[in-house]
Amino acid sequence: MEAAPALSIAQLAQRPLVTPSRPTALRMLLERHMVDASCRPLIAMEVVGVSSILELVSEGIGLAVLPEHVVRSAPQPGRYMLHRIGAGPTEQGWLVPSARRATTPTQQVLMDLLRTQMALLRASTRIRA
Repeated sequence: MEAAPALSIAQLAQRPLVTPSRPTALRMLLERHMVDASCRPLIAMEVVGVSSILELVSEGIGLAVLPEHVVRSAPQPGRYMLHRIGAGPTEQGWLVPSARRATTPTQQVLMDLLRTQMALLRASTRIRA
């Protein structure tokens, strides 16, 4: 699988996209980032199912915004190129424990570790920028 140059949200907005139908989490996240960048996505096609999205991408219909592990674990991953979007994993993320169960000590340690690592990542990205 070939790694390709990073794309900004503005550059991504100029390319045709094959996206999941609304209101999937991935589609809503894409649209939120587009709005934040004062852009609108150019939707070439909306489909249901990752395998359908990947097939349409391989046929040249457009680009797709998918998690890296989905592409790497797809049949014939060499049919695709990976473009990082933006500056990397420094965006806002959410830790989502259950509201119906008490957080275990192990979960608490993991959440603290994630918070610490994300803060370090954000700090190192600001230093390099």
